[in-house]
Amino acid sequence: MYIGNKLKALRTAKGMTQKTLSEQCNISCSFLNDIEKERSNPSFENLLKICEVLGVDITYFFNSLNDTDENTIYSEIQSYLIQVKNWHESDQLELLHYLKAKTISKQ
Repeated sequence: MYIGNKLKALRTAKGMTQKTLSEQCNISCSFLNDIEKERSNPSFENLLKICEVLGVDITYFFNSLNDTDENTIYSEIQSYLIQVKNWHESDQLELLHYLKAKTISKQ
């Protein structure tokens, strides 16, 4: 399983340090670092804890396991979009208008 890049992108998008995430998940910071650097894989139980703290479904980590550069970029975009719900409404509308305009220009 290759979840390290997705985990790091999601954690940083949420503004969390490795220390904060590891404490909230009750796993060691060095183990979390090993996961992010693809040197270790979390147990299913630990991955569930990570998902709960980060507010994502476990399937987030299993979509596109064969990450290409394009998929890595898409994963990073997804991790930022999770934060949109916490934005001020005017900022959400600005993003919505941008996405609509970009979609129309690509058709």
